[in-house]
Amino acid sequence: KLGGTCLNVGCIPTKVLLHAAEALTEAKHMDNLGIQVSVNGIDWKAVQSRKEAVTNQLVNGVTGLMKANKIRVIEGTASFASKTALEVVKKDGTKENVPFDKVILATGSETLVLPFIKGIYSPEIVHGIDCLEGKRHVGHKVLVVGGGMVGAETAEFLAEQGHEVAVIEMRDAIGPDVIHEHRVYLMKAFEEYHIRQITSAAVQEILPDGVKYKNAADSSDQTIYEARGFDTVVLSMGFVSRYTHREGQDVVYDFADELRK
Repeated sequence: KLGGTCLNVGCIPTKVLLHAAEALTEAKHMDNLGIQVSVNGIDWKAVQSRKEAVTNQLVNGVTGLMKANKIRVIEGTASFASKTALEVVKKDGTKENVPFDKVILATGSETLVLPFIKGIYSPEIVHGIDCLEGKRHVGHKVLVVGGGMVGAETAEFLAEQGHEVAVIEMRDAIGPDVIHEHRVYLMKAFEEYHIRQITSAAVQEILPDGVKYKNAADSSDQTIYEARGFDTVVLSMGFVSRYTHREGQDVVYDFADELRK
């Protein structure tokens, strides 16, 4: 689908899920306003269906803009055939040569996974995207690894559903790259739902019930600390560009070398 990470699996669907969780919380406390409401829970299948409907509506909007501006969309997998053309393998298996004068690499992003962290590929770890999409179940006590925008919103989403949540982040604050206006509300939610914050923590190993980490603020401190006793560990460290690395090399430079041939 058109729209990339933000529209299909990131910002937009996350906001739909957060809104549903917030509405549930508000409904449970309507008696504070003198309103008697019976809350029987939440139908997450219906919530997921609404999320898909919102996403599809926006994807259709993007598709319409492409057509209106006479931009041709080719669905397939592309590779450089030469310094002036791409070879695209379409879904039906046919190939098309697409010439160009200039090319812009904008192939989106994928979940950030740091391979040097021991245990990060364990099947017991739940990825944030799978959690938000309802593909994986999480226990009551959850540790979210990653305190950027993605990790913070994942933590808020879980806490609003009644989970006991902690977030561990390598930097010295949660959501340091979040714009100030948004971070104010984000940290208010952290306080309201008693989300525990573990900062300046460089995760060394992910375990079934937690993590081992070092003090990221002091390289001389080689003590291995632990955060254990969780039912589920959710990996939500954000996203990384799909073309940032290829076999350990900067792919932009790799392509530049290819185009010089």
